[in-house]
Amino acid sequence: MAADHIAGVTVSVVQDGVVVFKKGYGYASLTPLRRVNPDTTLFRIGSISKTFTWIAVLKEIEAGRMRLDGPVNLYLPEALRIPDQGMARPILVRDLMNHMPGFEDRALGHLFERDFNRERPLALYLQQERPSRVREPGVLPSYSNYGAALAGEAASYVSGRPFEALIEAGITLPLGMTRTTFRELHPPKAGMPAPMSAALAADVSRPFHWSAAGYQPRDYEFIGHIGPAGAASSTAGDMARYMLLLLGGGTVDGVAVYGPATARALATPSARAAGQPSGFNHGLAQVQLPAGFSGLGHDGATMFFMSSMVVVPELRLGVFSSANTDTGGGLVNGLPAAIVEHFYGPPPAPRPGSPELKAAAGAYEGDFLASRRAYGGLEGFVTSLIGIVPVSVTDDGHLMIGDVRLSPLGDLAQGRFISETGAGVVGVTL
Repeated sequence: MAADHIAGVTVSVVQDGVVVFKKGYGYASLTPLRRVNPDTTLFRIGSISKTFTWIAVLKEIEAGRMRLDGPVNLYLPEALRIPDQGMARPILVRDLMNHMPGFEDRALGHLFERDFNRERPLALYLQQERPSRVREPGVLPSYSNYGAALAGEAASYVSGRPFEALIEAGITLPLGMTRTTFRELHPPKAGMPAPMSAALAADVSRPFHWSAAGYQPRDYEFIGHIGPAGAASSTAGDMARYMLLLLGGGTVDGVAVYGPATARALATPSARAAGQPSGFNHGLAQVQLPAGFSGLGHDGATMFFMSSMVVVPELRLGVFSSANTDTGGGLVNGLPAAIVEHFYGPPPAPRPGSPELKAAAGAYEGDFLASRRAYGGLEGFVTSLIGIVPVSVTDDGHLMIGDVRLSPLGDLAQGRFISETGAGVVGVTL
């Protein structure tokens, strides 16, 4: 935390059906000074919220109100149904869970809001900010916040409950997660979900940005307009119970939150791009860990909160952490692997390189546009400049995918940039 300038962190670890570690570090507020408490301090958990949404969808499938292979349009009001745009088949519920609906990814100017007066209900947001379909569904994974929000709205529509109430009634309240909510910190507003309670609001951590001048408090991040994709706030204590639920097949302390069908779905691989080591288990991301272990979970990032949750069924282990500063990604994303390596052994030896790959390097090397991007308009132009991924082959035959970098305008004008289907490389996602 000192090296990365992180104001506050909250952590919980579970194993063998019990909470083995739970602690808060640093500060949730500097004025007034308020320390992080793992049982009471709420952190924004970003896209970990999606795992609640996928469970809600699977519960609706268990109840017979949705089908995994059903077109999502069957479960949406007419105004939100997705037009075919010339595609051969409709988007299925399964495609949303696997992040393969075929949408472009648009975010600039609407993914996060600072001004609550600009907030919109989920259904209106989905209608007004619908992205274009740029490929057939089920073909290529490309992470989609819009797709997750659409799935949450579908579950809400078929259940007859507002999304926030659906999560409360079906997951958080039965599980005893009394300090977890998709409701946000704002005054009441007609047409919007009710705000979080005053008791919870008093314990929400401030977000921080680190600069040369020190820790700079930032405004609250409104995400409710796309709530199923990222609006949840929680504590380390509550997330410990959530991890016990995932490791317990849907039951904690004798309380069944979801049934065997949902448990099997969350334990079963459902999508993986060709050549990639990890994919999805019906919305849970597969995670490669040291010593040959594999986990399931999700990362989460808002503008300023960074979070990670990983459960390792083979070890009956779960690790959750969240940081309230935009410099916290390295800490939280590295913590599960660090714990597994410390207690269970180092990573396996690196795989040897491929002479065949080295010989065919020319077919793979180049600059690639990420598949997760906008494809048209000003945002499409901007993301074509900032979404460039260099791909190369090492002398010993390993494929190297570099960090995203800014492209020079001259290269863009010369048309050097290859789409995700060019030059034999498929499935580069960020």
